Amino acid sequence: MGREDGAALVAVVVVMVVGFVVVSLVGVAAMFSMQSTQAEAGRVRALVAAESGRDAMLGALTSGGCAVTTLTGTEPTFTARVFPVSVPAGGGLPSSTVGLVERCPDASTTHVVISSEGTADRQSVTVDAVYEWKVEREVTRLGGSVGGGSGFTVLASAFYEGDLVIRSGDFNCDLALPLLNHFDGDVYVLNGNARILGFCSLSGDLYVSGDVTGVGTVSGRIVAGGSISFLVFSASKSNGPFDPPAEELLERTQWFDLNEATAWPGFTTELTLPAATCNSPAVRGQIVDLLNGSGGKIVIDTSACIDQIDLSPAFLSSTSVTVKRDVVLLVNNGFRFASGWLSGGGGKLYVVQTNTSADPENPAPRCEGRTGITLTASGGWGGWPETLVYSPCGVTVSGAGGVNILSGFKGQIIAPTSGSWNILATRTCARFTIPGLFDLVCDLSDAGSSGGTGGTGGASAPGALVRQTER
Repeated sequence: MGREDGAALVAVVVVMVVGFVVVSLVGVAAMFSMQSTQAEAGRVRALVAAESGRDAMLGALTSGGCAVTTLTGTEPTFTARVFPVSVPAGGGLPSSTVGLVERCPDASTTHVVISSEGTADRQSVTVDAVYEWKVEREVTRLGGSVGGGSGFTVLASAFYEGDLVIRSGDFNCDLALPLLNHFDGDVYVLNGNARILGFCSLSGDLYVSGDVTGVGTVSGRIVAGGSISFLVFSASKSNGPFDPPAEELLERTQWFDLNEATAWPGFTTELTLPAATCNSPAVRGQIVDLLNGSGGKIVIDTSACIDQIDLSPAFLSSTSVTVKRDVVLLVNNGFRFASGWLSGGGGKLYVVQTNTSADPENPAPRCEGRTGITLTASGGWGGWPETLVYSPCGVTVSGAGGVNILSGFKGQIIAPTSGSWNILATRTCARFTIPGLFDLVCDLSDAGSSGGTGGTGGASAPGALVRQTER
């Protein structure tokens, strides 16, 4: 019996040892599984943090250019950096950031690598995302220009401040007494003739591709491709090329597109109306309230509206509105403004009827049956904010008795029918500059020598995601 008891005891001990080993192994396996699960969860959270950093840098590059090359966050925790690269046609994209320099993109940049490291629960994940880099040349344009073939004819007493370019057609400033006309700037007639009578005053130079006729005085020089009447007096007369060259003037005054896809750097879209009827008291009230607001620069997008909105005093609940900040008002099917209710308070107003050229390589107004923009004034535009009016469908300026009045107006009107305006009293050109989008100048001397478009300060932003790797 002793031997049997001893054997039984040994068997029990062996079973206990084996059981202990099994339990230990199960415990270790369970602990390992828990640790692996926690590590994987931490890695997932770290990946989310890394992608948050990527999105933050992408948003910064899209909305505000390149203010900084490194962004950090704490909830979640990330560090994101941007590395621009220039890849020739057919060249390969970088597989990592090794050898790349952290800096802002420039005119030679074709792609950007956003490298973002996220951390969570002692885990770390780095995301390298490669995006196309879109560079759109900034438009530098002379505001005082006339397109189409109708030329420019003064039909009423005109006082204009700024250079004026007539791209095609004649310049006729030949009204008789008692209507006095004064142009304070240079006048360029690129494909036509000029006719001047004694009560038309030009304080700058006159450049004409054809003949200069009439009886009058030009304070500056006259440069013409044809003959110059001996009854038109000037500081000097000559036959010679334009300065700047006519080709450069054509480029500086060419049409350019502004539409729903246009990015407005520094502006925030505050209101976007749906594709519906919008000319209602409620919608007009929303627009007026935003025009009267303060704070940062905003965009009011009514381009989806199917009708024409009328902001005339008779339709407004408030007729005392001050524009204190820059406001972009996007429209599609026309717009109607009337003077007398809006005043300038330091902000500029951009009224933009959207346009997408049929051939982007040759930009041109494209109206396609839409209604243009109407400016109605009974007593002039004195006190109105500096305003840019852009329309591919034309701008109608009307007042009491059918007289087209721009008295007191300060700004620019960019429209294909601008050469047919009747201009009564003062109209002063104002410069409009949105860095990265356009610089609409009033004097050619402000446009520099880069031509109508160009420069490294163009509207640039990340494009499509090409690929992303994680490590």
